[in-house]
Amino acid sequence: ATAGYKRNRGNATRLKANESIQARVLELRRAVIVDTELEVDDVLREMICRAFYDPGDFFKPNKDGELEMKSLDELTANQRRALVITQVVGRGGEVTTRVSFADKDKALDQLARHLQMFKDTLVIENVFRVVQEMSDEDLAREFRKLEGAIRLTTGLDLRPGDGATPVN
Repeated sequence: ATAGYKRNRGNATRLKANESIQARVLELRRAVIVDTELEVDDVLREMICRAFYDPGDFFKPNKDGELEMKSLDELTANQRRALVITQVVGRGGEVTTRVSFADKDKALDQLARHLQMFKDTLVIENVFRVVQEMSDEDLAREFRKLEGAIRLTTGLDLRPGDGATPVN
């Protein structure tokens, strides 16, 4: 507005759809990946190891028939990726090494999001796109409709199962 142009929320969407803009963004992302020597496949491989490990692969029976954890050199590289190893310095400078398993739920969630398996992400992106393309007047009109719907529901009991019923 300070440059003398009328505000237009659709510009970002229009530019994002422009093939030359998309190509430049991809080029910049690749440069970052090359600079950090990091590949998307490496990150995915790490997440897969953390998401799909079998805890049983980390143990073996000892001479008494009880289970004990295998040493790190008995594990494959992919199995070691599923471990979180921390060293704790205790009293007197004694160092204790703790081993725990990676958070499978978090890794699965990250993979599912990468694969766009959750609809909430798609719905939010679509709503955001629609809102960006709306004029200020249309947006104000939709907000008034929502406010009216909220006012209508404030006098209703919204318990699950019975449907909405007026509160006396």
